[in-house]
Amino acid sequence: DDPDNTWTECDDTEVFVTTLTLDESPGEIRAMKVLGATLMVYKADAVIAVTFTGGPTRFQRRKMAFPMGILAPLSLQSIGELGHIFLATDRNLYVNTGTAITPLPPNAQKSLQITMSAAIAPFARSMVDVSKDTYILSYQHSGTTYFDGLIEYNYRTGEFTRKLYPVEFYSMLVYKSATWADYIRLASSSNLTYQLETGTNDNGTALSRYFDIDWTTLGVPGTKYLTGAEFVFEKARDCRVKISVAVDKSAKFNYGKWFDLRGNDPRETTVRVAYDIPSPIYGTWFKIRIEMFHDSSTNVVKLLEFQPEVIQEQAASIDTPRVAGTVRV
Repeated sequence: DDPDNTWTECDDTEVFVTTLTLDESPGEIRAMKVLGATLMVYKADAVIAVTFTGGPTRFQRRKMAFPMGILAPLSLQSIGELGHIFLATDRNLYVNTGTAITPLPPNAQKSLQITMSAAIAPFARSMVDVSKDTYILSYQHSGTTYFDGLIEYNYRTGEFTRKLYPVEFYSMLVYKSATWADYIRLASSSNLTYQLETGTNDNGTALSRYFDIDWTTLGVPGTKYLTGAEFVFEKARDCRVKISVAVDKSAKFNYGKWFDLRGNDPRETTVRVAYDIPSPIYGTWFKIRIEMFHDSSTNVVKLLEFQPEVIQEQAASIDTPRVAGTVRV
């Protein structure tokens, strides 16, 4: 055999080649994705589960008890151990757990029936934001040519939201620039990249929403070191803040850090944020900026408390070197 140039000599008589004919239905194969130890094959009119069994049979095929197939191949996404989500031929979203296929709640997806045309529905795109346990599907709204709306479904809690954007986009993805960075949701329009969660318009101009704790000595006169600060926010889903600091009337803000305000303890109504500066900043005047980002229109950022942490320079005698004492203002 010469696999670099031709596969004509490879056939299913070889030990390592198996031909599977999924003739449980006449429709074509549109998408495939592994679910546990099973390959789920999504056809135009059926969903087939293929499992490796070994022995002479090698593979076992099973048609799922589901009367439809997948409509939009790019709507198919894995949602961890819970299975797959996909857009079926009736323009509804379904969850495939491997043993059963069930629809999402009707109120989570009724916009797909009302506004998305049959012509554009097969081209719907999707993505999963694993940091928020959210499946996101693009859809067409108000007769647009392409997609200008998103349906977001939290597959852990069952919550959902719908969003509209002032730009039509063709495709989208969740992007992470580094292992330590936050996930960013991106979409492409005709000639631009659109950042969905930060309020960036179709000309690429950032729309800033921020609050400044204006120039202050932080309650400690004279020069000092700022080592960080502690903030208390009201807990809110789909809300994030970026905190940074400027020193001594400078227009440049440094040490920007992102924080999510959804919280971890369901019993708490607030989120306590520890903003740590890796290298203490020396100065007299400080300005702290809080940039606010809302991923939905139902929640807003609310700052309840602010407490800086500084190291104050203390006066000392001529024979004694200066010492630093920590002051919590």
